[in-house]
Amino acid sequence: MTRVVLTALEVVNCGPWRGRHRFEFSGQGLCVYCAPNETGKTTLLRLVAAILWDYDPPDRNWYVTEGPYQAALEYARIPINKDRDSASATWYGEFRVERDFHTHRVELQTRAEEGWKPLHLSRHRRRGRTADAEQWTSLTQKYFASISAEAFVRLAMLSPPFDPQSEGQGRIIQSLIAGAGENTKDQALGILLKRHRDITRESRAAGLATADARTPGDLDELRQKRQELENAIRQAEQHLETGLRIREEIEGLARSISEKEKTRQDRKLELEVLDRVRQFRREHRLKAETRDRLKKAKDEWQRLLQEEATLQVATEQFPVFLRKATPEARKRWYEQLQDYRDLARDVAERARRLASSNPRERFADVCHWPEDAPQQIERLQQEIDLLKKAEERLAQSRLEWQRVQPVIDRGRQWPVVLGGAAVGGGVVAGILGLLGYVLLGMVAGLVVAVAAGWGISRVYRPTRWPAEYTLRQQEVDQCEETLRQARESLERVASSIEAWASTRDLKQLHQGLGRYQTFLEARENFSREQQSLEEARGRLLLAAVPEEVLELCGIPPEERISSERLLEEAQLAQGFKLLEEFFYWEQKHGSLEQQKKTLLRSVGVSTGQELEENLKKVEEDFQILLAELGRFKRESPLAEDAWNWEADHLEREVGQRNEELARLEQTLEELRRQRNDRETELARWEGQNMVNVARGREELASIDEQLKQLEMRARAIVQASRLIGEAYQLYSSRHREAFQKGINRLMADWTGRQDREFCVDGDFVVGFRIFAGNPNGQEVFGWEKLSQGTRDQLALAIRWAVLDRLAGEVILPLLLDDCFHMWDENRRENLRQFLHAHPERQIILVTHDERFLSWGQPVVHHRLQEE
Repeated sequence: MTRVVLTALEVVNCGPWRGRHRFEFSGQGLCVYCAPNETGKTTLLRLVAAILWDYDPPDRNWYVTEGPYQAALEYARIPINKDRDSASATWYGEFRVERDFHTHRVELQTRAEEGWKPLHLSRHRRRGRTADAEQWTSLTQKYFASISAEAFVRLAMLSPPFDPQSEGQGRIIQSLIAGAGENTKDQALGILLKRHRDITRESRAAGLATADARTPGDLDELRQKRQELENAIRQAEQHLETGLRIREEIEGLARSISEKEKTRQDRKLELEVLDRVRQFRREHRLKAETRDRLKKAKDEWQRLLQEEATLQVATEQFPVFLRKATPEARKRWYEQLQDYRDLARDVAERARRLASSNPRERFADVCHWPEDAPQQIERLQQEIDLLKKAEERLAQSRLEWQRVQPVIDRGRQWPVVLGGAAVGGGVVAGILGLLGYVLLGMVAGLVVAVAAGWGISRVYRPTRWPAEYTLRQQEVDQCEETLRQARESLERVASSIEAWASTRDLKQLHQGLGRYQTFLEARENFSREQQSLEEARGRLLLAAVPEEVLELCGIPPEERISSERLLEEAQLAQGFKLLEEFFYWEQKHGSLEQQKKTLLRSVGVSTGQELEENLKKVEEDFQILLAELGRFKRESPLAEDAWNWEADHLEREVGQRNEELARLEQTLEELRRQRNDRETELARWEGQNMVNVARGREELASIDEQLKQLEMRARAIVQASRLIGEAYQLYSSRHREAFQKGINRLMADWTGRQDREFCVDGDFVVGFRIFAGNPNGQEVFGWEKLSQGTRDQLALAIRWAVLDRLAGEVILPLLLDDCFHMWDENRRENLRQFLHAHPERQIILVTHDERFLSWGQPVVHHRLQEE
């Protein structure tokens, strides 16, 4: 027996854990991990199957998009019996499995003296069954346990129970039983198929065990092939007589092919003669044309040489400096003449324009204005604005002064009011006092005094002017003084402007100011134009003109020293005429040179001497061609006739022979094809069919032998299938009995009830019977009749029993996920005592309830690195 104990788990950026974290588990008894949330609880349980088999790996941490995304599991295989053999010694010890969920790299390591030593390294290029998936499965079965990922998740990882009110409340129990049945079937097939592996492999290769009903098996195919072969043999024997008729047809086709082949050869010879005649005529025409072209080129060359001599004599009349000058210098002189001509025309036009555009004549009304006229007009505008502001201020001050009203003079009013009130109140109080009504007299006197005072204040209302009245009056006087000063200043400015503008109207002054500014600009432009004109005249002086230009214009040396004389347009025209005549003769000389080059290039030579040599060589080639043509005419009578034909006639003859030759080729091709078809058909009927008959009979015998062997194999496979079914039933019944005993033992220990028996039927469906109080003790009830707590206990008991049965010699750990957090205290205590009574199996409990921490040793959580 071997115990598998999980010792540690490392995660990097998996699920809710960011960075590197390590969880260490105790190898003895019960380990409890209190998870902070639901995600951490489920992720910790899923990591075991994800690392070992890449089964449902958790997601990457949502705070990390890049970086490592991996996990590692450390576990130990501990033997229980001490007398293990040396062959299985390597299966025990401490192991570590590392898996990278991003690159799908997985590595199996074992602990050695120097640390972890790798046993296997694999990188999966894609998920699913890759090239080394089977090898990794065999390694996990060898170094972990003989159990699949689905069975481990279904059996060793117990999740919370379903809601009792939900539709799938019992699926967890049924899945456990179905999982046990599947593993039972797998084990039974694995044992029995070892004995019948050869038969099964041969049956699959032969197609006997195919799962596709649309594809027939080898037995049907061989029977159908045997029937077809018999029909083919009978048909071949009936058609042997056709071979004689086909042979006669082949001989007739061979004679026709021989006749057509002879006719084709004659036409090909005639076509070759005609093609040779066409080639001679083409070469004769080309060589004659080349000879004539070279003769004409030679005559043209002689004419160009004579024109060149005449041109050389004509250019002797021009000045020596002009003939010796470079083309760039002559071009520069011509451009200078153009510049001087344009300058002379421009000077004359500008002088005429300046004479007719004197600004003092156009602006005679404002040309005598002073230089500071704009400032004086601006000052007049300011004085007028100040006068308007002073008038507005004076009107506003007068209005505010008139708004001031006299007020009541309380200093004179209050003595009179108080005196009248005192007299009236005293008189009334004295009269009533004399009558004996002292208190009434006091009250009546007070009322009379108030009434008398109020009446006197309404009648006697003396008035006086307030202090603001004097201030407003002073402000009005000051504004009047300011207005007077503004009028005097305006009068002075207006008188000064009227002296030179003859008006005081501000609108007319502004209009005149605009004309005055225009006058200033025109006067400045006139001055600049005069200065520019003088500069242009200076450039036209004879002393400033280059000597070559003066020489071209025909100006004598004695006139060039004059400092006041200008270069005239007529003189420039003479220079233009001289240069243009020279350019004409020069252009004509260049045209002659270009004609000579073009002529030599047209005949493919570079010199006149080479032209004469080519002409001589072409004459010799033409004579040789005539000699060869004479010999060809003497050798072939058809050539003599074809040479005298017209070109169209020759082409028609060639076309007719080509068409006839094409028809002969098609006829020969068709005859050969027919002969080949007949020969093929003859060979098929006389040769191949005879061979097929013999071979068919041999193949028929072979097929009969194969049919006998396949029928024997089919009977053997049927017998093997029956044996496998019987073995499956036997093996399944043994597993069912073992599951049923284990479930009843565990449920009796946990619940304390002996009157209830759980049973598993042939389809691995769980039920129970109750003996006490049940008249029909054999009646089986469904698990739906159980309470929710009993269902949870039953699920845990099924897992425990299945693990004990299917794990074989390996005791696997059990992972619990809050499967009993809704149990009562009695059930929990029974389970705790049971778990502590079985220390040989490691149990890892993942929960939210901290009260379960007292059940066993806590899982140690280390935060190694925070990414």
